[in-house]
Order: sequence, then C-alpha cells, then structure tokens
Amino acid sequence: MTPTEITDAARYIYNAAGSNFWTASEMLTYLLMGCGEMARYTRCIEATLSTSTVASQQEYDWPTYAMIIKRITYAGQKLQPITKRQYDSMNITGATVTGTPRYYYCWDRVFVLHPTPAAVGTLKVWTYNFPQTITASSTLEVPIQWHPCLVDFLVWRMALKEKNFPIASAQQSIWQGHLQQIRSEIALSKGSDGPGAVESEECLPFTQFGTV
Repeated sequence: MTPTEITDAARYIYNAAGSNFWTASEMLTYLLMGCGEMARYTRCIEATLSTSTVASQQEYDWPTYAMIIKRITYAGQKLQPITKRQYDSMNITGATVTGTPRYYYCWDRVFVLHPTPAAVGTLKVWTYNFPQTITASSTLEVPIQWHPCLVDFLVWRMALKEKNFPIASAQQSIWQGHLQQIRSEIALSKGSDGPGAVESEECLPFTQFGTV
C-alpha cells in the first residue's frame, strides 16, 4: 500500500473522508509514528550497507537510520562484537594496532574496529532500522504484508485527537495485538529455510572472547 492508500483507508474507516480536521501532513506524521513504533517493537525494517574502510581509520559512524547493528563483516569475514573492557584488555599500551579487523565495539553511534584497518577494505553492515521520513510518494520500508496494520494505528491517533476515547482505547488494543502478531511472525520466519535446531558452540568459530 502507498502512504495515500493507508491514510485514505483510515479516513474511510473512521468515517472522515474529506474532513479537514486531520490534515494530509498530519496523517503522514501519524504514519511515520506507526512505522517507528512497529520498527522498534518488532525490528521489521532490515537494511544492509556496504562501504569502504580508510587505512589507519579506526572509528566509523553508524548508518544514519540504524537502530541496532546486527552484524558487521570486513572483506567477507564476520567481525566479533566485544565490550570496551575486552578491547582494553587487548590494547593495554594504548598504541594503535593496525592489521585486518577482527573485532568491533560500539559507543555513541560509532563502531570501533580492532585492529585498525591497515588498508582499504569492504565493510558490510547489517542493521535494524528506524523508518525514514515519509511523504505521499514514499515507498514504505515496513514490509508490505503489515501495511494494513498501520491503518489501525492511524485510526487510533485520529480518535485520540477527536477525544473519542472509547474508539481510541479499542483501536489501541487492536494495534498492540498487531505488534504481538508481527513479532511472532518475524520470529517464526527466521527459521523458514530449514528445521529448527540448536547450534553447538563446538561447531562455531571461537576466539578468546567466545564464539564469533
């Protein structure tokens, strides 16, 4: 569904087609709020960014809309997330260690590589994202199968503005039910390429800080 289709559907359901009480820009703001809440609760917006490292540069900014970093690779090899304390244990002297990055830690929307890249290489970052600003011509980042759920979020916000609290309360409950269902569906989809199984740690790559 397009943003206009979603906002129009909310107006029709609330019997407010053509009403100026809720402006077009206001409805798009509600839509962004709904996408943001859905993204935070269900992690439904996934993204991948590829960029190049800079020789002797250790710190790199998170992708603009990244909410959570799920995975980072350098030259195709997965980097292991570590804590600042673990980083300190490998860098007692404080001297810059250059080489092929194998670890990273995050702080203040910056991720720090260790060792510091000695040369240019391909850095690939997998993230769960916040939604970008929505206009009438936007393609929503929320997966299409959950677009109808956003209609109920808009109806909830419309009812709140009109102080129609019984309808608002009912729509809020419907919306929260959608979030629970979406979260469950996403969890189930993670194992859709094969039967569920517990991975043995002995079969995974291992470092002094545990499995990679």
